[in-house]
Amino acid sequence: MADAESADAELVCCQEEQTDRSRMSRSVFSFKFYSLFLLTTNYLLFTKTICQFEAFLYIMVRQLKNMITLEAKIRNKKGNQTLRKEGWMPAVFYGKKEPATAIAVDSVAFGKVLKEAGESSVVILETESGQKQALIKDVQFDPVTDTPRHADFYVFEKGHKLEVDVPLVFEGVSPAVKELGGILVKVLHELKIRAMPKDLPHEIKIDISTLKDFESQILAKDIKLPEGVELLEGPEEVIALTEEAKEEIEEEVVAPDLSSIEVEKKGKKEEEPSPESGGTAEEK
Repeated sequence: MADAESADAELVCCQEEQTDRSRMSRSVFSFKFYSLFLLTTNYLLFTKTICQFEAFLYIMVRQLKNMITLEAKIRNKKGNQTLRKEGWMPAVFYGKKEPATAIAVDSVAFGKVLKEAGESSVVILETESGQKQALIKDVQFDPVTDTPRHADFYVFEKGHKLEVDVPLVFEGVSPAVKELGGILVKVLHELKIRAMPKDLPHEIKIDISTLKDFESQILAKDIKLPEGVELLEGPEEVIALTEEAKEEIEEEVVAPDLSSIEVEKKGKKEEEPSPESGGTAEEK
């Protein structure tokens, strides 16, 4: 009897030990799982932060590369002709909160900036009073040499959107032109948009491969604008289309009727003799 009770006690003890081991195993597993979860979460958050930081750096570097700077000095009392002979071009900058200031910029440098920025990209003027973010507003050209002679810079307010006309660049091949012998008609050469200064595009590309027949048109609403750019043109405004080439009809040249032209006889007409010249007059 005593042996049976002892055996039962040992069995109960073994069962309790197994239960404790099972609980301990589950606790260890839960702890490991929770630790792994925390490590994974922290890793993902860290990775996301790194990716966001890399994206931020990429945007900053891209913006720095896209910055167009131009040195400008306050214009002195020298005449414009003297400035141009010395390699400088007279200019002026102004804005809503910026008084008109006469400046001079390097002629060669301005030519490069104008080619790169046009009138729709931000130009940073390096002046004695600090940097001025501006747009090239107007350029006067020499009528003979076609070189810039004077420029206006518009200094805009930071944090405000700008309305500009961006040039259109047509690219691709139109099947209506290549296969059907049509003519490409560019209705608009610039597109009016609104955007923050940092989002202003230098140009907008138009793919003309969608012009497959003479009924096809590219409308303003069909243009894919960059992020942050708002279209100000009417959505149904036609940008480009193709027309069927028409043969020129040559007009038939009618030869003049020579018989209807009176030819003046050469020489003097014979004059009737006058009484003074000794001629005989008819007596009544």
